[in-house]
Amino acid sequence: MRRLSLVTAGLTAAAIVLLAGCSTAVTGAPEPSKVTESVSTPGTATTALTDETGTTDPTSDDPAGSSSVNGLDGSTELYFATFCISADELAQKLATLGDIDEADYPAEELQTTYVTTLTEAAGIAGNSVGVLGEAPTPEFPDSAQVQASAIERFTSLETVLTRGAANIEGLVVPGKSELRSALDVVNQEVTQAVNDSAVDIDDDVLTAAREIPECTGVGL
Repeated sequence: MRRLSLVTAGLTAAAIVLLAGCSTAVTGAPEPSKVTESVSTPGTATTALTDETGTTDPTSDDPAGSSSVNGLDGSTELYFATFCISADELAQKLATLGDIDEADYPAEELQTTYVTTLTEAAGIAGNSVGVLGEAPTPEFPDSAQVQASAIERFTSLETVLTRGAANIEGLVVPGKSELRSALDVVNQEVTQAVNDSAVDIDDDVLTAAREIPECTGVGL
């Protein structure tokens, strides 16, 4: 058994551990998920999955489908694919904050950019809660704990990111140092939010999940 973690790029150098356990900090954006096509709009998590064999909709009457990856049943495969797409979208949105060189922008523009990005990220996190709640139930030992942990973390992230956006927006004529400090607070709260709980998962299940196309390159 080992800790199941999804480490993705977050605010500045913080790690966002979206499933459980690991708290290792990383920098830079993750590689894009190897999804042939997905449906996505700003502020909402992807709800349709498309792989090399065709399209699978998590909300369809037959979510499990007939495919399997490395022995995973169809429901488990689709659950992890749904999770990875949601996590990758949130990670990539937050990673854009790390690409900003504050020296290139006035404080007022930075404030607007930070608020907008955090608000959109909060929307992705909140929508992901609903998407994961509608995803098929995976079938492996302690899967219920994994599901609960994932939803708890996305819920916590939505709260933290919404609060961070509101706090930064509320700053009156802030200087760049104030904005940096406010973003650092969000950074710390994000890290705290995703490290409050952890679950274990069988090594074989985790290894198989990493081979799902939607989960390659996202740090599962």
